[in-house]
Amino acid sequence: MGRKRKASGPSIKGMDRESFWKIIDWSRERTSDPSEQEAIVHDILQTLEPAEIIAFENQFFECLVQAYRWDLWAVAYIINGGCSEDGFLYFRCWLVAQGRAFFEAALQDSARAADGITEEDEEAEGGLPFVVYRAYQEKTGQEQMPGRLIGSAHGPKDPQGEPWKRDDLPKRYPELWRRFFGERE
Repeated sequence: MGRKRKASGPSIKGMDRESFWKIIDWSRERTSDPSEQEAIVHDILQTLEPAEIIAFENQFFECLVQAYRWDLWAVAYIINGGCSEDGFLYFRCWLVAQGRAFFEAALQDSARAADGITEEDEEAEGGLPFVVYRAYQEKTGQEQMPGRLIGSAHGPKDPQGEPWKRDDLPKRYPELWRRFFGERE
């Protein structure tokens, strides 16, 4: 790799939802490679104050809570050929990393979360939360970030919406099912 990354980024004043998405979208516009995107986000976070990094994590957490829905879990299950609770967390992290427009489209129509999925994406895990923690640790020298942690028990107990069973999925999402499973099953 050996290339030098530039630590510049979008102009940020405070850390609200708009600023959060500005960072995610700016990083996504520069690369489709998850590792490179994580490096870009890390570099931007390093320019922020510790309180702003915590606020960024809070915005990320709120997006994950917003996407904690049965319909999105069903799509993740189809895309991945199964999806544990941890797998669904990684999927939601990946979903956020795709940018605001993609994320909001998936919230409007869960099947849109599969738009443009390639085989490489099927294996992609959302590593951005770890980047946030590392940036905070490097900035402050503190081992732990205050407040809740992404993936912790601080979110809702159950996903929003109507639960499903695996046998329901070919009927609920016939096009996705055929796309990822073919005619088998």
